[in-house]
Amino acid sequence: KNEMPDDSLHSIIPHLLSLAANNQSFVNKECIANIMASCCQTQQQQNILSNYGSIGIIGNLLVNNVLKVQMAALNWLSQICYQNETVSAFAVNEYCEGRALPDLLVLMMSQQMTIDMQLIAAKCMTYIYRSGALNSDDKRIVYKTLPTLVRMCKKDKEPSVRATGADILAYLTEIDTILQQTASICDHLIPTLAELLKYQSNCISLLGYSDLNNQPITAATVKKLEQEVITTQEIKQAAFKAFASLGANDEDIRKKIIETDYIMDHIVSVCRVLYNNCGQHFKTTPFGFP
Repeated sequence: KNEMPDDSLHSIIPHLLSLAANNQSFVNKECIANIMASCCQTQQQQNILSNYGSIGIIGNLLVNNVLKVQMAALNWLSQICYQNETVSAFAVNEYCEGRALPDLLVLMMSQQMTIDMQLIAAKCMTYIYRSGALNSDDKRIVYKTLPTLVRMCKKDKEPSVRATGADILAYLTEIDTILQQTASICDHLIPTLAELLKYQSNCISLLGYSDLNNQPITAATVKKLEQEVITTQEIKQAAFKAFASLGANDEDIRKKIIETDYIMDHIVSVCRVLYNNCGQHFKTTPFGFP
């Protein structure tokens, strides 16, 4: 369920947070962090968890050097800070072993860390910034979060990482013109996003292999094909969102996007598919109305 009754929150949460803070089991800490992340579906729930000291506990989990616990804590942090300025302000002012929590997130975006950690740490910083707790010209946003998300869109990353990176990047740059301008010239971002639009899954090769070898398509292959289709859609959707965000306010950026190879062709292609789908829909409904 998306909402948990307040009485349940007030009775269960203190016990779970106490376990997260004091229990020596890393498995318990990871599980509790995941549970808490699922309890941040509304601003009221975020505030309740914050009032019980969640930000301080998250900080302690981030510095315990156990990867699974750190990843669960980062996910919890992203969920509790999403679109909540009050909680995000607590996060900005929280210190963990003498280091500000945003500075700890900057360290976690280091290229020495795992790709997944870099990505979710950038996600946390993006949510904290978009909640209003950090300014768009904060060095940790301009010189670390933004370049990290651009790097996540590169061709050497896994398709799911590229899709998520582009999606978060779109959210990061959505409302600030200066940040859009900075992003547009950051590490060849526009050509990198254009490459996302050209992404092709290996669905055809999988089908071709089965056909050439006269082999039936197995259930596992079908499942893989379905996932490939979903991933391809997510990548292209994220790329379009990032382009829309970059070009929201600056005519020069829009011109640069339009002049980039393949982009307009892809936009026209998508519009044609949408038009054809709408046409088919109207043909199957009485009087042309849904």
